[in-house]
Amino acid sequence: MKKLSLVAAILTCTFAASAQKGKVNLANASLNENDLPTAKTMIDEALSNEKSISWPKTYVVAGKIYAQLQATGKDEEGLKKAIEYFAKAEELDAKGDEKGKNIGKYQKDIKTGYTFLKPSLVNAGADAFNNKNFEGALFAFENVIRINELEMFKADNLPVDTAYIYNAALAAYNAENWAKADVFFNKALAYKYGGGDVILLLNQVYSNQKDSSKIEANLNKGLTLFPEDSRILTYLIQYYLDNGNAESAIKYIQTAIEKEPTNSLYYSALGELYEKLDKQKAVESYQKALEINPTHFGSLYNLGALYFNMGVELQNVANDKKSDKEYQAGMVLANAEWKKSIPYMEKALEAATKTEEKLAVLDILKGLYYRFMKESGYKGKYDSVVKQIETLKAL
Repeated sequence: MKKLSLVAAILTCTFAASAQKGKVNLANASLNENDLPTAKTMIDEALSNEKSISWPKTYVVAGKIYAQLQATGKDEEGLKKAIEYFAKAEELDAKGDEKGKNIGKYQKDIKTGYTFLKPSLVNAGADAFNNKNFEGALFAFENVIRINELEMFKADNLPVDTAYIYNAALAAYNAENWAKADVFFNKALAYKYGGGDVILLLNQVYSNQKDSSKIEANLNKGLTLFPEDSRILTYLIQYYLDNGNAESAIKYIQTAIEKEPTNSLYYSALGELYEKLDKQKAVESYQKALEINPTHFGSLYNLGALYFNMGVELQNVANDKKSDKEYQAGMVLANAEWKKSIPYMEKALEAATKTEEKLAVLDILKGLYYRFMKESGYKGKYDSVVKQIETLKAL
C-alpha cells in the first residue's frame, strides 16, 4: 500500500506540472491565433503557479505575450514586463533543469523573442523621447543596447549601432541621470560617434556632478580626439581660467591663437591672464586684440583699467616717498599711466551697449577728468560725465 501511495503521489505531481506546462503551451497557441485575452489568462496562471515558474519557456511565452499586449494598446507596461520575462528566461536557461542538464535549451527561443522585441523597443524609445518621457526612452534604448551585446548575438557579428548608444546617452542626459549619461556618452565616444558634441555634453554632465577632475580629463581627451573642434579648446581655456591655472590657460590660448590668429577674443583673454603675471605682455595682448577688433568693449575697457590700476600702484609708491621731490617725481609717472587710460575708456564708452557697462566706464572717467580738471578741456568733460551718470541712474 505504501508503494502504491508513493507512486500515486509522483503521478499527481507529474500531472500537476504537466498541466501547468500545458497552460504555457496553450497560451503560446492562443497568441499565435491572435487570441490575446486567452493567452494572457493562461500565461498569468502559469506565472503564479510554482509548478511552472521555474520553466524557462514560461517566461519566453510571457515575454512574447506582453510585448504584443503593449503593441495593441492593452498594457502600457507591456514592454517592461516583456524585458523582465525574457531576462528571467535567460537566467533559468543558463542554470538548466534540476539536474543541471539542458542548459541553453531555450536560447534559440529567447533569441527569437529578443529579435522581434527590438523594433518595438526602438519605436517605444523614439516615441518616449519625442514626448519628453526621457526615463522611458532611456529604458528602451538601454535595453536595445543590452540585447545587442548578449553572448547569443555575438556570433551574428551585428554591427554596433552607435545611434542607439547616443540616443540612450541623450535620454539619460535629459532625464538628469548623470551616471548613465556618463556611461553611454563614453560608449559613443569610444566609436567617435557624435564628435565634439559628446565631449561638450560630457563636460556639462561632469559640471552638474561637480567633478572637476573628470572635466579636465574629458576636455583634454576631446582635444586629442577632435583637435579641429575649437569649441573644446575654448571650454578648456575657460576651465583653467575658472580654476586660476593661468599658466595652463595661457598655453592653450596660444594654441588657439595658432589655429585662429585673427580671433581677437583669444588675445583679450591672454591679456586678462598676463595682468597677474606680466603687465607689459598684458598691454601687448590687449593692443593686438584691438588691432583686430578696434571696437571690442572688453579689450578697450580692460586695457583702460589696466593703465588706470598701474597709475594707482605708482601713486601708492609715490605716497611712500619721504621727500616732496621724490613724491612729485612719482606722481609724474602715475599721471602718465592715467593719461594713457583716458582714450581707451572714452572708446570703451562709445562701444558700450549695456547700462552697467556705461556706468562702469563713466565712473572711471569721472575720476580721471577730475584729476586733470586744471588742464584745458577736462572741466567740460567732467561736467558731461556727471550729467550722463545722473541720466543713466534715473532710468
